[in-house]
Amino acid sequence: MTEPDQPPTPDRLPELLERGTHKEVVAYLDRLGAAETETRKRALRAVRDVATERPRSVEELVDPLSTFLTDEDRAVRLTTAKLFVTPAQAKPNVVLSAVDTLADRLADDEEFYYVRARCAEALDYVALNSPQDVADPDMLADLRI
Repeated sequence: MTEPDQPPTPDRLPELLERGTHKEVVAYLDRLGAAETETRKRALRAVRDVATERPRSVEELVDPLSTFLTDEDRAVRLTTAKLFVTPAQAKPNVVLSAVDTLADRLADDEEFYYVRARCAEALDYVALNSPQDVADPDMLADLRI
């Protein structure tokens, strides 16, 4: 196991998602925020790979993962937005708790275009399945744009 004061290794995350407790995975994600950019991106890609096969495996992690949508690095934000598209496409209810955060990224005119586009895509999948959860007029206007 990685020491608490050491940066987490992205290779360990799929194993934690498979066998670890929710508490262990959340602690890992908390430490991941302090890791180098490349490490954060690799770990988030590993989560996306797991979510591709088992979308429900990230359901309880949506809130901790949402913090990476506001990461200081644009590439990390884009990787995170892509991560949310994966479970949203397969099981839209999995990302319901991230709707507000995704909408905030979408509404941010200063945000990188591709981050906004992936957030819109994730929200679109949720809207198709649960329109009442994405029915705010401002959000609908942002989705149309």
